Amino acid sequence: MQLRTLTTLLKLALIAGAMAGDWSQPQCRKAANKMDRKGCAAPPSLLGVQVAASCTLQKDDSGTLLVLTGVADTTTIFTDRPYRNATTAPTTAFDGAWSQEFGADNPNGVVTGLVAGQDTPARFVVQLRAATYDAATGALAYHVQQSASQQAVAPLQLGVSMASCSVFIE
Repeated sequence: MQLRTLTTLLKLALIAGAMAGDWSQPQCRKAANKMDRKGCAAPPSLLGVQVAASCTLQKDDSGTLLVLTGVADTTTIFTDRPYRNATTAPTTAFDGAWSQEFGADNPNGVVTGLVAGQDTPARFVVQLRAATYDAATGALAYHVQQSASQQAVAPLQLGVSMASCSVFIE
């Protein structure tokens, strides 16, 4: 049985991780549905971290592209308080599921790394759009844009290359 969205997959994984025992997907789905019916606490807010050997900011036909190379096979997913749960998801799950998950409400992301050749820290805040994963090269690309407020903190610098890159997804 194929799950419809990345969020569903992650909720089920977090619920299963929070409960004792080895639960199957149907059992986890049943527990999640029961929580919804009984009006339990709001579902957890999911956050994520992706790490890569390097990343670059490039211009393409539709704007600015953030390309992570040597990206880890899994993305660490965790919940905000009060849940304090964590799991991993295959990084490949981010490819193609973006519009289903977020629609027009793209998440914010904080990108950090060391500027290549300088070993000085770099960081910027962006709105992440449309993830594309290339399994052959192990590269993950996001179309990114900045709000005026995000740009005032740290504007994007096209062509910048960073080592030991991470992306925090809100």
